[in-house]
Amino acid sequence: MADYDIVPESDDVAEARRQLDPLRSGSSSFATTAYELLTAEDAAKLPAMKWLVKGVLPRTGLVVLYGPSGSGKSFVAFDLASAVAGDAAQWCGRRVAVHVPVTIVCLEGSAGIGQRTQAWKQYHRRAQSPRMRVVMRQPFNFLEPAQVEALGRAIVEAGCAGGLTIVDTLNRATEGADENSALDMGRVIASADRLQQLVGGLLMVVHHAGKDSTKGMRGHSSLRSAADAALEVTNASGQRTLRIDKAKDAIDDLKIPFRLETVVLGQDEDGDPITSCVVVPDELPSAATGPGYPKGPQQVAAINALGPVLCESKHFNKTGAPAGRPCIPVEQAIETVAGALTVEPRRKKNRARRLVEALVASRVLGICDDWLWRN
Repeated sequence: MADYDIVPESDDVAEARRQLDPLRSGSSSFATTAYELLTAEDAAKLPAMKWLVKGVLPRTGLVVLYGPSGSGKSFVAFDLASAVAGDAAQWCGRRVAVHVPVTIVCLEGSAGIGQRTQAWKQYHRRAQSPRMRVVMRQPFNFLEPAQVEALGRAIVEAGCAGGLTIVDTLNRATEGADENSALDMGRVIASADRLQQLVGGLLMVVHHAGKDSTKGMRGHSSLRSAADAALEVTNASGQRTLRIDKAKDAIDDLKIPFRLETVVLGQDEDGDPITSCVVVPDELPSAATGPGYPKGPQQVAAINALGPVLCESKHFNKTGAPAGRPCIPVEQAIETVAGALTVEPRRKKNRARRLVEALVASRVLGICDDWLWRN
């Protein structure tokens, strides 16, 4: 006697079985079905995940690259694009598996794309690949189906289908949408899927982090859920990192350190330097190599105060400083740090001097001939 009950087939199930019988015999107009049922063993024999950049960019699908303003996310997107379109064997230590055409839809900071291209060419001493194409100074909105179709058609006609398409930024490509609305974000995702279907390959959207950057990307969570990969760019205490926030068939939370190297391109009409940046591989700090990043809240506050002053400096190529690295006088650095401290006024300058000396000793700052720069 079996220890379970055999339930008689209901009339509904019998009717469904009767309707399916013609499919089995091939006599129905629905005999050719679009569904193929594989065994688990068959599924195990399917090809492994394919990559553009191993463990970072999948070969196809949707990727979101996000981070706060000033983190360097657009520079990272551009450098990844350059590696994929060119002949680079690796990107920041990760293997470039295949080289494909790239289309960058630049909707934010269009003026900077030319300077990024010049900086990349000057730093790497070679021209960009002709497989890299840029769309700029033209509107594009995921909420306008006609624009999605037109962009897809243009990419295909330019011979860039099946490659990497980058939309920078999602905010500028979704004007009129409420990023926090499930309905609006659903429409955006559907349009992104449509564009990816039209051109094939991988679609990357560059997006902003939320007000609380510890909670991930801005807007409705359905975007992260829909993405095949999510990459977070951060700049914590001067250490820039690309973190694999989400990846299918890869390592989540993998951290790839990098830095932005300033490149001087020339001078403007006032004689001030024209600069841009390139992405350069870096190393995460470790006990074996000694500290290279600010320690403690006071050192972090000091570096945060010095950052804007260094960025605005017009002094480059001082003795001992790396080529193109902006520098400021030591005394200016001390005055800047003193202004950011919350100690008694009479103690500010001495405390600031000790902080600057500590940052130099730990190689956070470089110094030579009374000039300072950020290492």
